[in-house]
Amino acid sequence: MSNWPAIWAIYAGGLVAGAYMTKVAPALPGLRGELGLTLVESGLIATTFNLMGMLVGMLAGVLCDRFGHKRLAVFGLIVLAAGGALGAAASGFASLLLARFLEGVGFIAFVVSAVALMNAAAATPRDRARALGLWSSYMPTGGTIALLAAPLLIGAWGWRSLWLVFALLAVVSVIVLARTVPASHYGQVSSMRLVVESLRNAGNITMALLFAFYDAQ
Repeated sequence: MSNWPAIWAIYAGGLVAGAYMTKVAPALPGLRGELGLTLVESGLIATTFNLMGMLVGMLAGVLCDRFGHKRLAVFGLIVLAAGGALGAAASGFASLLLARFLEGVGFIAFVVSAVALMNAAAATPRDRARALGLWSSYMPTGGTIALLAAPLLIGAWGWRSLWLVFALLAVVSVIVLARTVPASHYGQVSSMRLVVESLRNAGNITMALLFAFYDAQ
């Protein structure tokens, strides 16, 4: 029988992760005004997530297979929360960039492991298709929620409130996921073997290139 509470808990974490992706854009005027960011610095703050995906995406997949998908999902949400809290306290470009770097690491760690957790929670092909179909909407849905909430939060308490609210939501997601999602099986698999097997698969390379073209837009 499919574990739908676990599926919804994973999806809720995905909504939080998706919100982290888009929260910067509506906050940029406030960030530039308060922290004195240049256009180049603002661009780096906004695109750090994309850079993290390129640099640590495969590493996150390898770590999932070695140490367990649930462990990495929980770790990812904790790092998202830590990055959000650090960003809320940022005093300049360097500290805000470090916060976005941490958020990017947490984002990749969570979303890479979440797909496998979704797949494991669904007991039948039909439920698996439904669960993965639901998961495919985490980024646009979470991102849209952030864009809708941002004007209200920023208008009332400033851009730092946006960072704090999403950090708190990440903490809540950690608690819910830890209590709802069963531990995943993992084994001591050679990391280098996993990397080589992934790079030898033409389908993997094709999908990576297609996503790179999409992301570059």
